[in-house]
Amino acid sequence: MWVARVTWSIVLGDELENVLAEYIVTTQQMLFGFTPNDVRKLAFHIAEQNHLPHPFKKEAKKAGKDWLAGFLQRHPQISTRNPEPTSMSRAVSFNKANVDRFFAIV
Repeated sequence: MWVARVTWSIVLGDELENVLAEYIVTTQQMLFGFTPNDVRKLAFHIAEQNHLPHPFKKEAKKAGKDWLAGFLQRHPQISTRNPEPTSMSRAVSFNKANVDRFFAIV
């Protein structure tokens, strides 16, 4: 028996999905990374807040792994991983003047 597999790429729609992708990219540039679970929870929250019909399980309160895989394929500029903490002093010290000074010494 053949069963059609439903793809849920249109759950959030192009506009909301692009807003989510831009938000993730912007926060990654500010040294705040997202885990795969974080992205799945955000997608569920967006779908709920916008009263969109979705296949996500309400008990888990996050989008499925299939949705995440499709989302990451549609937005290859996003990478999800378990971020390592960056100390504030390290983040602040990484600026043009300090980098120029480092390469002047090397």
